[in-house]
Amino acid sequence: MFRYIVFIILFLHLIPALAVQAETSEHKLQVVVTIPVLADFVRNIGENIVSVNSIISGLENPHTYEPKGSDVKSLAKAGLFVQVGLGLETWSDKLVRNSGNPQLIQVTASRNCAVI
Repeated sequence: MFRYIVFIILFLHLIPALAVQAETSEHKLQVVVTIPVLADFVRNIGENIVSVNSIISGLENPHTYEPKGSDVKSLAKAGLFVQVGLGLETWSDKLVRNSGNPQLIQVTASRNCAVI
């Protein structure tokens, strides 16, 4: 639970800067997340200024997932990438590199959280 609170706090600090970008371009901020739970958090926090795409639908195993070309394309167009961390998405670093998106902001929800 503490992890999610920290994630929400981090995300709330990013929203004002990202909201200006989303409003001025008259487009929603494109956010890519790794798992559906994070998509729910982002949708609830970002409301109408974000468009969220979850790489994993919930039927796949996040530990062994193999990213597809469509995942690379989504990340290449995104402004924000949110992942759990803690070794859950071992494939995410390579995905970010392959996206070639230098503007991408990355958020790791488990960062600075004590592991129980």
